[in-house]
Amino acid sequence: MAAIDHHYLYPFLAAEAFAEFSADDRGALYCLSDERYIPVSWYGHGFSDTNPPDLDKDTILAILDEAEDGRARSFVPAWGESLVSLELMTDREMILVRSPGNEVFQASLAIRLAAMEFRTTRLHGDLPATLSPDNYFSALRADPGSRCALEAGIYELNLEPFVSWCVSVCPHAQRAFFLLDFLRFLQAVAHDTATVRSTEQESAIISHFSPRAADPELLGFQLAASMHRVFAAPANTIPHIESFISIDLRESGSANLLASFLSERR
Repeated sequence: MAAIDHHYLYPFLAAEAFAEFSADDRGALYCLSDERYIPVSWYGHGFSDTNPPDLDKDTILAILDEAEDGRARSFVPAWGESLVSLELMTDREMILVRSPGNEVFQASLAIRLAAMEFRTTRLHGDLPATLSPDNYFSALRADPGSRCALEAGIYELNLEPFVSWCVSVCPHAQRAFFLLDFLRFLQAVAHDTATVRSTEQESAIISHFSPRAADPELLGFQLAASMHRVFAAPANTIPHIESFISIDLRESGSANLLASFLSERR
């Protein structure tokens, strides 16, 4: 954990916050999804077999809106009959819930700033669209990034080893959130020169646009190496390329080549 310099992931951020609250019995970091706060990472007894409960957004915000400095102590029925501590980590998007929530403790300024930077600067944005193989060639040609491009280097980046490593480091974090944040990271890194699609597996299809013939294998290796450096992951967990292809966007026959490539994926 000490090797990770950047707070890209909810669970790593939570681990630092939880380290400050060792006197508490239980704690959970929540993020806002639609009309509910859903748990992302947690610690403490009582959570070994079950996830912390979802929390109703209106109920929680009604409590926090009456509090000073985004902190409150209150009864939250889903957490039992004891008072718990609630604290905004960002502007309503992330909250930390602790039980019993000793009033002396509060998240440090460094943790708050890291949480804010996490969402507002580094990983704020939409998730990549889901891959639609039937019309992917048309989507590539219609993409604004392809206007001055003649070629596209396309590869599938397998994220499963990376995600599994994160889960091993933070076993009480939801696996799906690691994957979502990796996809957001890829989207943020590649958006100027490439397009990203998520898949049903723990992988992404990435297409780099180029005015000349592109080497998709090299492009994929460079992106995977960047992820390795940013997240300080072990070498054996680096995302790896499953398959790759380079196509000419001007040739209609490339549609068939791309369709065949996508159909042969694992």
